[in-house]
Amino acid sequence: MEARPLALPTRASALRRWWPWLLSLDLTEWRVAAAFSAVFVLSRLPYVLLGYGAFTDAYRVALSGLHLWQAGQYLPSRLPGYPLQELVTALFVPLGPVATNLLTVFISLAGVFLFDRVVRELRLPARGLLVLLFAFTPFLWVVSATTLDYQWALTALLATYLAVLKRQPWLAGFLLGLAGGIRLTSLAFGLPVAWILWREGRRREIPRVAFPAVVTWLACFSPVLARYGAHFLNYAASYPSLDLILRPIGQYSIGALGIVAVVGVLAWSWRGVGRLLAQARSDAHVQAWLMVVVIWAFVFAQLPVNIAYLLPIYPFAFFLLARAVRPIGLAVVLAAVVFAGVFDINLARVHGWSTLTDLGVTRSGAGLWHDRSTRLLYRHYAATLAGIPVPRHTVVLTGGVFPVFAVMEWDRFHYEVARYEISAVSELSDNGAMVDRAHDVIYLAAPDQPILDQYLREGYTFLRAEPREPDWTAELHVEMPPHSR
Repeated sequence: MEARPLALPTRASALRRWWPWLLSLDLTEWRVAAAFSAVFVLSRLPYVLLGYGAFTDAYRVALSGLHLWQAGQYLPSRLPGYPLQELVTALFVPLGPVATNLLTVFISLAGVFLFDRVVRELRLPARGLLVLLFAFTPFLWVVSATTLDYQWALTALLATYLAVLKRQPWLAGFLLGLAGGIRLTSLAFGLPVAWILWREGRRREIPRVAFPAVVTWLACFSPVLARYGAHFLNYAASYPSLDLILRPIGQYSIGALGIVAVVGVLAWSWRGVGRLLAQARSDAHVQAWLMVVVIWAFVFAQLPVNIAYLLPIYPFAFFLLARAVRPIGLAVVLAAVVFAGVFDINLARVHGWSTLTDLGVTRSGAGLWHDRSTRLLYRHYAATLAGIPVPRHTVVLTGGVFPVFAVMEWDRFHYEVARYEISAVSELSDNGAMVDRAHDVIYLAAPDQPILDQYLREGYTFLRAEPREPDWTAELHVEMPPHSR
């Protein structure tokens, strides 16, 4: 008998073997769910181990928990307050950032499973690709390993939507109230929910959602309301230039390459886009998804400094994409978005049309590397600041790094609130002080004038901390007395 040559697997045969699995990833099968969960958690560990996050607000949450344990007093990390997330996280703060970050990881993992359930209920195509896109979009990836409220609130919103799909209005209202107790703007999801119920002839369910939502939110927010009253509706207004708004969105939301892929796939699937627009005229759910996009774009526009404010848009934008493009197009987007987390077009080099010819794919512009480097830079800055010898009877103005510095040096210096002021966006960090009693040195953030005047009257010398490029090593410079500026 003539021997046959050994048949080697081709790329096409490998694709045929894996394609059905990618399309129908079954998280209801326990072996698949266990393997997926392990990959999800392990992929977050490099970020879990690098402090509380790449946002100073994450250190403010830790500061809130540490202050609660030290003084027995709950103060929100920043207004308008995020009490449910802050108080639950406070239970884990004594265990350090690994514990609090892992808490967010597991809550985010629960959100992925809820996302999978919602996709099943909606009978969207390419379920597996959608789940992988939601789980491994780089920005969602890094935020899910951060001690912040964004993924907590998103998980609660997905649970709310699932309860609406399952026709459980009381549960939906309770979950919506929890989402609002985590993050106030989550209550805006009540508008798309009410729209769905109205359009589907379930109008009697609207008060059954609204009542438990309001009661639950009031219960969750009661610690904030008791202290601040109407003053809780406060935030630090900031209106950067348009390029400083659009550049990080284009760079880190789904990556610049991810945006190019989405635009290309939508152009290629123009018929599907047309069908989606037709569905938007009659399908209450498609209309609700579009409402979410508009609402949270408006919310972001009120304080356009952090693209994490756009997080609720992600799952609903993915639903819209799944309705508009074929599975192969969704696979292209998934590949481009994940790749952009590691290598991406660096938009930081763009300062006008003439610089577009200099664009190239680099690691420095990629979301996963950016988050990692930012975490390291903040920690390095705070550590080098703590290591600088400071003359006695000196006030050091740390600036925005104060929450990082305070948390990292918690066991070395004494923390106190220099001045309680309910109009402050964050009494903990804006008015907080780290006191080196042994050397009579006070580290402040950027406090209000009464605090500065107090130390000025006591004859303190003022120094200002600034980072030295490119490694963010801290340096101290003489600061003119506040009253003489």
